[in-house]
Amino acid sequence: LVEIFLAYNPCSKLSIPTPPDFSESSFRCLDFKKADFSLINKMLSRIDWDLLTEECNVEEFPELFTLTLLQVCEIYCPKKVPPKTCASSSVQIASRKKRKIQLQLQEAIEASHCPKARIESLKRKLALAHADIRDAICSDLLHREQQAVEKVKSNP
Repeated sequence: LVEIFLAYNPCSKLSIPTPPDFSESSFRCLDFKKADFSLINKMLSRIDWDLLTEECNVEEFPELFTLTLLQVCEIYCPKKVPPKTCASSSVQIASRKKRKIQLQLQEAIEASHCPKARIESLKRKLALAHADIRDAICSDLLHREQQAVEKVKSNP
């Protein structure tokens, strides 16, 4: 029953999205909301695409096209600024704690000599970890909402 609960519980698959890696050169690290598209279009229209297709074979052209487009975009798109966050948010900490308890519970279930009291204790800890994650997410959303309200109030 516990295995079924863990397998089909939507909270057990909660994952925290990671921000893009701002150190490497890629389209993900460019801020297209602030891009100068007229200059990008002008630069792209100046590229001799026929010459580029002659310089490489059909298999290599998609990579050449992507790199050329990336170079142009890097000139006229500012890079995204990494978000200013603490090393570990409360949601991430609670998620790691929940995962650790899940592993302990799984080991306890698989071990045939584990007492039922230990399994029940781990089930209670897992339920509390779910509640901690829910509370951390709510707290984080409330904090962000308060920041947005303060920003709106300070901007007349």
